[in-house]
Amino acid sequence: MSSNGALIRAVVQWQQPYGRQRWAAIAVLALLVVLVTGLVWVTGGIKYVWSHSMYLPILLGGLLFGPWGGLVAGLVAGLSLGPLMPIDTQTGEVQETLNWLYRLGFFVLIGALNGLLVRAVTDLVGRDPVTGAPSQVPLRRDLQRMFAQHAEGQLSGFSLLLVKLTNHPEVVASLGRDTGRSLVRTFVSRLEAASPSAARVYHLHGETFGVIVPRAELATVRGVLQDRLRAPVELGGVPIQVRWGMGRADVPEHARAVDTLVQQATSAVQSVRGSFDAEVVYDASHDRVQRENLLLLSGLRHAITAGQLRLHYQWQVSTRTGQPLGVEALVRWQHPEWGLLPPGRFVPQAETTDLIYDLTRWVLVTAAAEIAAPRTHGMPLVLAVNLSARDLHDPGLLPAIDAALAASGLPPEQLEMEVTESAVFEDPAEAREVLLQVRDRGIGVAIDDFGAGNTSLSYLEQLAATRLKIDRSFISQITTRVADQHIVAAVADLGHRLGMTVLAEGIEDEATLQVVRTLGCDLAQGYLFGRPAPLEELEPVDAAAVVARPVRSVATDPASADGALGVARM
Repeated sequence: MSSNGALIRAVVQWQQPYGRQRWAAIAVLALLVVLVTGLVWVTGGIKYVWSHSMYLPILLGGLLFGPWGGLVAGLVAGLSLGPLMPIDTQTGEVQETLNWLYRLGFFVLIGALNGLLVRAVTDLVGRDPVTGAPSQVPLRRDLQRMFAQHAEGQLSGFSLLLVKLTNHPEVVASLGRDTGRSLVRTFVSRLEAASPSAARVYHLHGETFGVIVPRAELATVRGVLQDRLRAPVELGGVPIQVRWGMGRADVPEHARAVDTLVQQATSAVQSVRGSFDAEVVYDASHDRVQRENLLLLSGLRHAITAGQLRLHYQWQVSTRTGQPLGVEALVRWQHPEWGLLPPGRFVPQAETTDLIYDLTRWVLVTAAAEIAAPRTHGMPLVLAVNLSARDLHDPGLLPAIDAALAASGLPPEQLEMEVTESAVFEDPAEAREVLLQVRDRGIGVAIDDFGAGNTSLSYLEQLAATRLKIDRSFISQITTRVADQHIVAAVADLGHRLGMTVLAEGIEDEATLQVVRTLGCDLAQGYLFGRPAPLEELEPVDAAAVVARPVRSVATDPASADGALGVARM
C-alpha cells in the first residue's frame, strides 16, 4: 500500500483518542505550546521566524480532536503569543492589541479548518459509502476502548458479532445495483435497530458488518437480530428474503486482543456456508481448517506442474436409449500427504485467486487429449468441462479452448463448457459475451445447478445455452415430492422450447431415472451409472433395459391419494 494510504489510516486511527491516550495527547499539545512559547522568547520575540513553530500544536490539535480541538489549540496558541509576548525581548517593545488579536483569530481559523478537513477525510475513509456505517478503523478503536474497560473491571465481557448478507450478488444480478444497494441499506438499518442503544454497526468489508455487544445484552440482541433479519424486504414491489450468516467471538473466552478478536469473528462468519439465518460461534477448529486451506492453495500451483492432479469422469446417459452420450470431467488431487482430495477441498480456494485459470486450463487440455484418443475406437463422447465464475473473466480462456481443441483433435461439437447459474449471474453481461463466443466456435454451453440460485429467465434466453442441468436438490426426492416433479417438468418444457437439451443430476436409483424420463429430461447423470473414475477404469454402462421398462401413469394432481405422483416403485 502507498505511503499516502498508510498516513490516512494512521490519521483515522489516532482521531479522537480516549482514556490514557486522550490525556497523553492533551499533555503533548500543552507541552508543545509551552516549548514553542519558550523558543520564541529565548530567540528574541515575536518578530522572528520561530513564532511560526506554533502552527505545529495547532495543526496537531485539529488532527487529533477535530474542529473543536483545532479551535481550542489555536486559541491557546494565540494567547501564548499574545499580549505578554513582546515584539522584541531585547528592547521590550510590546505588541499592538490588533496585532495579537489578528494572529489569535488566524490561529483559531487555521485550527478549525484543519480539524474540519481531517474530519472529512476520516469520514470518507472511515465510512462505507453506501450505508454510512463506520469502517474497520473505528471498529478497532472502539474495541480497544472495550478491552481497556474489561481490563479495568468496568465490563464483565463482550462479543463481536459479524453479520454477512449472503445473497446480495444474486439480488444485484437479478434486480440491478440500485436494488442491491437498497437491500444493503435496509439490512444495515435492521442491524442498527436491533443493536444496543450505545452500539454502532461497523462495515468490515464487502457485505459483512459488525456489532459490539456487552455480555449482559448478548442474548437479547441475538434474539432481536434474528427476528428482524428473518422478515422479507420489499424493494420496488418485490419481496426479497434476506439471507445472512452470523459469526461470533467472545471476550475473554476467545480473545484478549483486538486483532485476535476480529480474526476469530471473521473465521466464524466465513464458516457459515451456503445457509441463512445461521450463527457460528468461533471454534479453534475453524483456524485449523483455514490453515489447511492456505496450505492447499500454496501447494496447488506445484501440484499442477508436478503431475499430482488426476481426472475422473462421470457418465451422462440418454434417458431414451440408455446409451452413454457424454462424460463430465472432474478433477482430483493426489496429495502427497493427504491422499486423493475431491475438488471441494481445493477448487473453492483456487477460485479466490487467478490460480483457477491454470487449473481450468490443465483440466481442459488434459481432458480433451484423453477423450479424443478413444474416438478412433468408436467412442465419440461429449466432454463436459466446468468453468468457474472467475474463469469468465480470464482473457486467456478462449485461446486456451482453441489450443486444447487443436492439440487434441477433438471436434468442437464434442466439447461442452459447464458454468453454474450463480456464476453466470455474478456478471451477466460479461458471462453472455464470453459464452456467446464459445457458442460461435460450435462448442456447447451447459447451465449447471439450474434452479439452485436466483434464476433469471431473460438471461437464460440471451446466453444461448445448449443444455440445462437441473440441480440435484430437485431430483433427490422426486419420486415422492409432487412439487419437485412439477418444477422438473416445467424446466424441461422451458429448456426444450429454448432449443436446449435437459439433464437431470443426482440419479441414484432406477425409480428416479424413470420419473425424470417421464417428465421430459433428455439425459441423466448420477451414481446409478457408476461413480466417477479415471477414463481407463470407467466401466461401460448400458441402461437400455432400465429405460425400456414401462412406467405407470403419472398423476398430476397434488391432491392424489398418496399426496405424490403415482410413479411405479421399481
